[in-house]
Amino acid sequence: MSVFRHPAAALGGGLRNWFGDGSDGDLRLTVAAGAEQSFDGVLWSPMPGWTNTAGLITVPSVQDGDMVVVNARNLTVEAGVTLTTAHRCRGLLLYATGSVIINGTVSMTARGCRANPADSTVTANTPVAPSDGLPVPISGLRIAKFAPGTSSGASDLSGCGNAARNAETNQPIVQVGLVVDIPRVGGIGGPARTGNTSGVAGQTAPGGSGGGGSGASAGGASGNGSEGTCFSGGPGGGGNGRGSGTISAVNASPYGGKGGDGYDGTEDSGGGAGNPGGKSYLNNSARAGQDGTGGLLIIIARTIAGTGIFSSCGMNGGSAPDKGGGASGGGIVLLLSVSFAAWSGSADVSGGVGGSGIGGTKGGDGGNGSVIQHTIL
Repeated sequence: MSVFRHPAAALGGGLRNWFGDGSDGDLRLTVAAGAEQSFDGVLWSPMPGWTNTAGLITVPSVQDGDMVVVNARNLTVEAGVTLTTAHRCRGLLLYATGSVIINGTVSMTARGCRANPADSTVTANTPVAPSDGLPVPISGLRIAKFAPGTSSGASDLSGCGNAARNAETNQPIVQVGLVVDIPRVGGIGGPARTGNTSGVAGQTAPGGSGGGGSGASAGGASGNGSEGTCFSGGPGGGGNGRGSGTISAVNASPYGGKGGDGYDGTEDSGGGAGNPGGKSYLNNSARAGQDGTGGLLIIIARTIAGTGIFSSCGMNGGSAPDKGGGASGGGIVLLLSVSFAAWSGSADVSGGVGGSGIGGTKGGDGGNGSVIQHTIL
């Protein structure tokens, strides 16, 4: 896991509008009542479109669609509650003009998006185009907090959709601060294996997501893991339990796509984790890879407090009696706040665990993602 902690430089005067517009009011999330909204702190009503299933609270989202943006005044997540998006998407961006108090979990685990960040339209690798009609810049996504006259450039969330792009584009640049760059390409996936060997873990990219692990091999080639993106950890490759032959397991699809299918001529092999997870071979006691990859979670709040968890983890490869599939990579958690003094929680961007197999061999683990934490003033 990569952790970056850089205090902002001294700030000048001027309007501070880094924390969104507060248009969603005060939000409180409880196991009993779900997501509630208030504009006066007295009267509370259900948050439109948000669902609650035994404490799992979901924000409306389009599968593989735009980044979801929430503009809270204050956001409280009670212990026992997990907040996530309804579907995998380009990310979750939570602003708060006041406090974010997390005693439960805010998660983009298994919510990584299937999308090529270089695409501005629908393609074979991008089933849903971003609403802003723009690709992610080659240099990646950027959130900038600094004074005029610096050489760092402006915030740029192009490729995330209109809501996210406009939210950062509209922020006034009036203070010396910092620039956070999230690379368009994440960690490299594990290479395919031959021989009686375990798969290779995906790599971690500094400030980026983790790559997918490759599948294990009994002789024939396993499937390789895929690299991560700014929106997703990399999917895992399929396992291959065949001791010889020219038929390979299936590679993981690129850009947060499908996990690789397992292959075996005689025995069971596990699939790689991805969107969706790869199929197992023979489907007897072998398992498909789990659905999902780590996604992108951004919190920008005046205060971050509580004892809870921010998570964006990869998912596990499928286990099998012979050779297991590779796991998917972890995602990215970015935390920006004036104060972390009352925060004693944690952030988890672990890659998934490769599927187990015979003789102690296993699929490659997913690469860990990145936690990026900055204090701004």
